[in-house]
Amino acid sequence: MKIFEKNDFLTITKIQSDPVISIYVKTSRKSTNAYKEDILELKNQIKDIKTNLENSWELDRR
Repeated sequence: MKIFEKNDFLTITKIQSDPVISIYVKTSRKSTNAYKEDILELKNQIKDIKTNLENSWELDRR
């Protein structure tokens, strides 16, 4: 997996669109039990974001 670097961040900060979404999640080493919690946290955040977008932007629910 590629490491997210400063240039990657600078590239995405230049994107202009409606809506633009950034998801920041703390991560743990894959070898720890916390890794499974990280996966669940990401899934929950994506679900919440999807719901908010559908409501705010009147998007079709798929």
